[in-house]
Amino acid sequence: MGKEQVLSNLGPFLEGDKEGRLEVINLILNNEEGISKADIRDYPKGLVNCLCDKNKEIRAPA
Repeated sequence: MGKEQVLSNLGPFLEGDKEGRLEVINLILNNEEGISKADIRDYPKGLVNCLCDKNKEIRAPA
């Protein structure tokens, strides 16, 4: 499975618990080169939720 396939399936996890969101954000940031080929249609809602999160640890990397 390529990076783009993994990245394509991470969108829903951006709406999970604090630890899960942090892991997903870090995974996305560490694999930026795969984003251009990934299906990221599910990312916007989860990223907006992360940007609006009360926790600074989640807002900062988002």
